[in-house]
Amino acid sequence: MVFLTLVSCTSQPTEPLRIGAVLPVTGTYSVWGINEEKGIALALEEVDNVMVVVEDTASNTGNSVSAVQKLINVDDVDVLYTSLTGVSNAIAPVAFENNKLHLYKAATTKPVTEFFGNSIKTGYYTYLKDCRVLSEFAAEKNYKKIAYVSANADFSVECKESMLIDNLDFEDYAFEASKEDFLTILTRIKEGTYDAIIVTGYNVDFGKFYRKMVELDIRIPVLCAGAEDCLDGLENVAPLGLVYFGAELDEEFKEKLLDRYPDMTLLEQAIAATSYDMVKFVS
Repeated sequence: MVFLTLVSCTSQPTEPLRIGAVLPVTGTYSVWGINEEKGIALALEEVDNVMVVVEDTASNTGNSVSAVQKLINVDDVDVLYTSLTGVSNAIAPVAFENNKLHLYKAATTKPVTEFFGNSIKTGYYTYLKDCRVLSEFAAEKNYKKIAYVSANADFSVECKESMLIDNLDFEDYAFEASKEDFLTILTRIKEGTYDAIIVTGYNVDFGKFYRKMVELDIRIPVLCAGAEDCLDGLENVAPLGLVYFGAELDEEFKEKLLDRYPDMTLLEQAIAATSYDMVKFVS
């Protein structure tokens, strides 16, 4: 089912360029899909002869292949756009088989760009980069013992592979993404003698993680790999010494976005910026 079709305002005599976007508009990760739609809508006001057809995965990776097949076979799109790692990994081979340019936003570069040459990563960060910088930061701060709290996802593996751990003592605490309440993990961390915590996950994980830290009165620096995802629940993390790396948005874009959607958080603005850039790039 097509969730939404958006068309740029300027009429042109030729057929529009058709972008098929597979997004989590509803469900657990809807913050991504909803705000990517806002970025798309803003960009379409500024470009000519571009159409975007959105398919909703309902935050379920299992829906992604049927969604992209519809976009290709029924909507006849020229370009595919996906967000979130699992969806991008699932769609990459379908895009390759159908000779479609595939732009994707994901926290990891593997295995999409490793095997499918028509897939191009958009966005500005990867766990590969974030985690390496965070481990360097930990070393500079002379943190020796690190609790590594990681979601069971591809990007967590990539994160640990990239970290400089020769001089750091890591202890792993894995959790199931979007389903963990963190009570057991953080109780064990509180009983330990850690200098810092490095955490990976999705935005829905970070908010719960911060709240549980406050509840248990854990005051250990948090080094968060996940860019603006780390800001979800930030109102509860002020005393914890949060360190993360994010983008500085273009002021003109930010002004236009907030004029239209004045209550957007930093996370929502960053998400909208990615899809906005995608449309401008394709056009």
